[in-house]
Amino acid sequence: MHDFRRLVAPNRKRDPREREIVGELACHLEEMYMELRRGGASEQTAFAIVSAAGKDLGPTIRRLRWEGEGGLRTWLRAVALPGFALALFYGVCNIALGVYWEYPTLWREAGLVLVSIALGFCASSFSKELGGGRMHRLWASATVISFQAVAECAMIFLVTPLELVRNTHYLNGVFAAFLWIVLWDIVTPAVALVIGSLISVRAFPPVVRAVTLKGTAA
Repeated sequence: MHDFRRLVAPNRKRDPREREIVGELACHLEEMYMELRRGGASEQTAFAIVSAAGKDLGPTIRRLRWEGEGGLRTWLRAVALPGFALALFYGVCNIALGVYWEYPTLWREAGLVLVSIALGFCASSFSKELGGGRMHRLWASATVISFQAVAECAMIFLVTPLELVRNTHYLNGVFAAFLWIVLWDIVTPAVALVIGSLISVRAFPPVVRAVTLKGTAA
């Protein structure tokens, strides 16, 4: 009788935290082997196919272990890492669009929305590969706007009061500018990022572990 546990990612260093995952994967490799044998495959052929499938399970084991960890470590890995990494890229794109269109225009805002949707999709997909669940993926996408939001809010709360003191008769104009900045530079990109994340979640939905493992092994 074959020891299917030894076929699960044989080149991967064993980790006690992955014992349960390796056991589940071994069961699915055994099921795959039995199905091949019932389908008429020889013992050598079936074992070779299952062994090849087991060698590719290293990333799956790591992702499933990450999904089961939870806690602060998961938030740092699956939310902060992809969110802040793509936040830098978002800043570069925002500056580039601002250089190309010196003044806010409809085309500039449309370009920023498209960039935000794409980055939201990427952040959510990146988070999934790092073991993030649905909520982690949404927060990772929303985090992409974090640096921009902090910069805009700092400018608003530091500059706006001074303008109000100097030019009290421009009160309505200052508040209108404030609302415009919040709407177009924070709210709109944030919504677009979440939309991109939802597209990623829909395209690559989280699935039940057993189904994932069986599909991976197959």
